[in-house]
Amino acid sequence: MSFAVLNPATAAFYKLAAVDSILKPPAAGTQAAHLVDMRDRLNRFPSAPPDRPAHIDTELPLRRSLRKIVRGENLLEAALLWDPPSAGASDTDAKKITSGRRGLQWKLVMAYGGFELLAKAVLNRTKQGLGPNDFTDLVGACVLPAFNQITVPALTQQQWDDWFDGMAAPDDYLDFLGVDGGDKNALQSWLRDGIAVTTWPGCISLAKALRNPIAHGSLSPRKVNEWKLTEAIKRLPSDLAVIAAAALTCLTL
Repeated sequence: MSFAVLNPATAAFYKLAAVDSILKPPAAGTQAAHLVDMRDRLNRFPSAPPDRPAHIDTELPLRRSLRKIVRGENLLEAALLWDPPSAGASDTDAKKITSGRRGLQWKLVMAYGGFELLAKAVLNRTKQGLGPNDFTDLVGACVLPAFNQITVPALTQQQWDDWFDGMAAPDDYLDFLGVDGGDKNALQSWLRDGIAVTTWPGCISLAKALRNPIAHGSLSPRKVNEWKLTEAIKRLPSDLAVIAAAALTCLTL
């Protein structure tokens, strides 16, 4: 597994070479002990049956979990290395700007996809998707630095009133984005209620809430620009990488 050195915000992510030590096939005669070691490492993350049963010392499910961790890490690393990201035509200055914004959006989609694959593997999540309780349990098992809050988008008062708070603000802007459940709660708290994101679990929730409407085509580059979402979308892949690095460190120490 090869690793690049990126900026300081993601440097911890590349302390992953230790993962190799738990992926190497066990020496002859050590299979049983190896499986128990793998099970115990993965069970450092809390279980929550029935959707998150404890890992067991059976080779096939353990190998499957470890392969998912590697696949998730590889996709997250690929997202981080996509710099500068761009998606779409760039034959004019206007198209180049739009393609850059779209690239940032899809960088987040890639990063969250890799992060989710890794997180579901360590948590042994058997159903689709992750929610706030999963994020809290994942982060609770990790040693992470203090979180640098994600501030509310710097809209003017008129922009805020037009979209989120005034008498003429559309009540269905979240329906327009096609979000519900935890995603809707995360975006409503941040955008409409004006509450900064101040925790690592909240950061994951926001990344997921932004990723889904981007992937489904309802959050356009134009809307990202109008709502001043660019800075948050730009930083979230690195934040996810910090959590992924901490999760892998929990597994490998």
